[in-house]
Amino acid sequence: MKGGRRSSAAVQKSVLYPSPPATTTPSAVLETDPQETKALWERVLGTKMSTRRGRGALGTKTPARRGRGTLKEAVENVENVEENDAQSTIVSEVVDMDTGIVSKDTKVSTKSPALWRQLVFLSRGIDLVSPKRDLALDHFEAFDPGAEHSSEWVLQRLESEEQSVLLRGGRDFNEKTAGEYAEMERRRLCEEEFATFAKEKFFRRPAYLPIENAKREWSAERMIQLNTVLSTADDSLWLPPPLLSGEKSEGKDFNLRPDCAYWQSLLAFSNAYRDLVNIEAYMVDNRITCPYLTIEFKKTDLKVEQAVNQVIAASALALYNRFRLKERRLNVTKKPWTEKYFNHIRHYAITFSASTADIWLVRLKHPPDMDFSAVSWTGCEAMRIGKCICSSSLAVGDLVDWVNVIHWWGITRHGRYCADDIKATLMAGKPRTAKRVSELFDPDEPAD
Repeated sequence: MKGGRRSSAAVQKSVLYPSPPATTTPSAVLETDPQETKALWERVLGTKMSTRRGRGALGTKTPARRGRGTLKEAVENVENVEENDAQSTIVSEVVDMDTGIVSKDTKVSTKSPALWRQLVFLSRGIDLVSPKRDLALDHFEAFDPGAEHSSEWVLQRLESEEQSVLLRGGRDFNEKTAGEYAEMERRRLCEEEFATFAKEKFFRRPAYLPIENAKREWSAERMIQLNTVLSTADDSLWLPPPLLSGEKSEGKDFNLRPDCAYWQSLLAFSNAYRDLVNIEAYMVDNRITCPYLTIEFKKTDLKVEQAVNQVIAASALALYNRFRLKERRLNVTKKPWTEKYFNHIRHYAITFSASTADIWLVRLKHPPDMDFSAVSWTGCEAMRIGKCICSSSLAVGDLVDWVNVIHWWGITRHGRYCADDIKATLMAGKPRTAKRVSELFDPDEPAD
């Protein structure tokens, strides 16, 4: 940390200068069970008779299939098995017998988290890598020096916005929030109580107002359990991450509804020409595009690995389609990849278990000898970069900093770069739209 950064004024006003986080031992990545893996693959590929048993149902035998099958068949069979299993377990409640805490069960929980990662992530090159503990500003300044001024931007937006996604924070907020978390844990409240409290305190929404004829500005919108529509059509703008084998898959495991996510608002785009955006980028309700932050909640450590799987899958989906937008832009403008372009293709995520928040970065794979002029999709990597145990007031302050600086990046960097890619791609690849494209963005924002 640079000297003098954490002043008392910064603590009182929120803002993005966190205290060193309390030292905690990162949770180990779950080990796989070879017997469980072998049993599932035998079941999926049909190499021998197997017996399925579900809750409240007698086991039924499945005839053996001849031949080894392909990876595509294996993945699709797993998707079908999980879909069938989930019919009786899509929404149920699980009680931790040691703590008495009730949490919600979901489709992803029908398989062990480690096994689910093997079947869904491994085949697509989605890797969980060793955690790295960062402070919010240090993390962003490492690849964008402009983050040094993010605190001023946050304060200006807070003063000008009646209802903002940004957080004011401060000593009183930090202490009261930490005290409430401690009391909620003492009372062993349910998962939904913790999720509702976190959304009230940390994951705020802008006012529900129409964006037609409103003042144009760069902003974000919060969406709760948004159900996006996957498509594997050649012209789809919302594709699941592909299998590295090159085989096609419907990607049913990516039909997720994240607990909470932040998307770029189309408020910055001209009202008369917003319909052009969905030519090059996935758009919802002619209002939002290009998500940058996803949040999942689980109440207990017993379920937090399921939240990690869900949030990384949702993040990988968003990242892959962000990558495709940038790739199309560079292809049609005949420009090479650069380190700057590469560094800003990323997605952030937060998992909450009771009062503990883990901050995640999901980005393109970054080998040490990276050649930035020849970037291609080979999967992505997910890294835990921060941890805040919010029964501590200092940790609450740290989480305020993370949320604010992620929004700074999402709105001022990610949003603008996505818009720039959309504009450049439309102008280069769709000449007939050039006149309309010129009205889609402010004249002082040319495509670089």
